[in-house]
Parts: sequence; structure tokens; C-alpha cells
Amino acid sequence: MIVKSLVTLFAISSILSFAFSTNAYGFAKIFLFATLMQILFYNVYRNVVTFMMSKIDLEKIKELSKQGCELTCPCDKAIKNFIPIRLDQDNSYRCLECSKNVKVDLDFKSFLQTEPINLEKSNNAFDLVYQKTISKNE
Repeated sequence: MIVKSLVTLFAISSILSFAFSTNAYGFAKIFLFATLMQILFYNVYRNVVTFMMSKIDLEKIKELSKQGCELTCPCDKAIKNFIPIRLDQDNSYRCLECSKNVKVDLDFKSFLQTEPINLEKSNNAFDLVYQKTISKNE
């Protein structure tokens, strides 16, 4: 990859030097100038692209921070509204039907994570215990 980039860099510099020089001194000056300008333009281009990509990433993060939820208005009409939810600020909305302001309270709960019981394994174990208990009682 680096070899390919260097070959391209020197090839472009050589072509420009051959086109605009009349002697070896002019060739060397133009070759050096063209090489430095390509390196400079590449670095500027890379910085601009990096800046634009970071700006796009920030926009993605900004959009992903927005969440939504379908809520029922607490009025007697009980109209369902889709409400954007922001975790970094208080949430409220105006009902589209009754035009009342409604405050949204976010409530988080935690639960223990469990594994489902393997019924086949438990049935086999139950049968084994049952057989041992019957054989002891007989």
C-alpha cells in the first residue's frame, strides 16, 4: 500500500517535472515542489475528510439520543400520541385532541435476569429421583 502510494506520488511529480522543466536543475526544483504540494494537499484533504466524518458521527449520536414512546393522554378521551423522549431533559407535550399540556415521567426498573429452565433435563432428573424414592420405599 505504501509502495503504491509512493510510486504514484513520484510518478505524478516526474510527469509534471518533465512537462515544465528545461534542464536538470529545473527538473529537481519542480519535482521537489510538486512532491511537497501533493503531500500538503493530501494532508489538508485528509484533515477535511476526518473533520467531516467526525461531524457526521456527532450528528448520528445526536439523533440516536432521541427516543420516542407512544403514550395515552390522561384526559377522558384517552388519545394515543407518539412523543419524542429525551433522557437529558424534562419531557412534556401538548395533546393533539384536548390541547392540554401533559408531563411525561420516566420510570426505570431493574429485574434479575434468569435463564429458562431446561424442561427435558429437569424431567429426566425428576424421573431419576422418583425412581430412587420408589425403589427405597419398596
